Amino acid sequence: MINLHFNVIQTINPHSNDYKDLAFFKSLLDNVQIVLLGEQNHGDGSTFLAKTRLIKFLHQELNFNVLAFESGFYECNQAFANYSFPDNIFNVQKNIYSIWRDSKQMIPLFNYLAHNKNIILTGFDCRHKGEYAKKNLINELTHYLSNIDKKLVHLIDVNNFIKLLNDLLIYEYKHHFHENDKIFFLKFIDNLSSIRNNGSDFWIQELKNIKAFAQNSWARLDVDIRDGQMADNFLWLLNNKFPTQKIIVWAHNYHIMRNMKYVRYVDNDDDKRGMGVILDENINGKIYSIGFTSYEGYYSQLKFKKRCPIPRSLSNSFSTFLGKKEFNYAFFETKNMKEYITMNGIFHRSDNAKWNTVYDGMFFIKEMVESQKAS
Repeated sequence: MINLHFNVIQTINPHSNDYKDLAFFKSLLDNVQIVLLGEQNHGDGSTFLAKTRLIKFLHQELNFNVLAFESGFYECNQAFANYSFPDNIFNVQKNIYSIWRDSKQMIPLFNYLAHNKNIILTGFDCRHKGEYAKKNLINELTHYLSNIDKKLVHLIDVNNFIKLLNDLLIYEYKHHFHENDKIFFLKFIDNLSSIRNNGSDFWIQELKNIKAFAQNSWARLDVDIRDGQMADNFLWLLNNKFPTQKIIVWAHNYHIMRNMKYVRYVDNDDDKRGMGVILDENINGKIYSIGFTSYEGYYSQLKFKKRCPIPRSLSNSFSTFLGKKEFNYAFFETKNMKEYITMNGIFHRSDNAKWNTVYDGMFFIKEMVESQKAS
């Protein structure tokens, strides 16, 4: 087995404020502006707890003060900007995807955020699932369009566009647009994106976001479109809102992979470029990606209704090697994992990869407890 140093983590309990076991991160993350935190499945309760403790450490010890969720760009940013503390925290929480918002294991994080005024919450996904988007996007966008020169935007076109957008917000993957409507919708956005007026920067980015939202919906989920726009949204946030801030990203392992070329998927496509790949190309040297992996236990699916066992690892896999170690939690860097190694490192399945190209480090949890619905 390859030579790795394991930093043993004593606990994932987010209420533990003794961070001696995390102190090694101080040298690892020196000069790092952005830390990406993954998860194998959106139903991994133990990972939520571990990430919460890491977030508290990064905030208190290393001055990270922006937390960016894999949730709606529009609703998370507007919900945070349009309310004062602590209402802005509660309103963003309502717009974070329900897989996290409604999880019992997320309560410690939300409680921590509600008592720390200097943490900024944001989102970067192109989907518009949040309550704020459903209630406010049409009105706010209509107001923005009303300030554009009427010679450049015809009222009939605006009304048609708003109607189609409203249908998209309601039905997303279940809608049925005619091809002519799709052509009109995209052309309208492209025309608008070239028009600038006071305060338009956010709305120009949101129009790009809506375009990707539509294309992703029409494709019934296209990871290339969605990941590409997530990366574009994040880069916009970094360059326009948080150029000097230290940022933590909360997302799935898949979205934070620095490289996909050296992962042997059954369905692998060498041309795929996920969010992490694009960010790594654009933020070279300032970004650190932490994947999460586990050995046994359970995760939840279908909005907490289904408890799924983690599949048994292959006997000769690195996951099995980790599972036989005495520690329950550990962190290791991937820089020496230069050959193809089998590990449950992206999803709860075995993947064969040159892991040094995929993540900078891995957080190991021996026994996963599934995410449970908050009462």
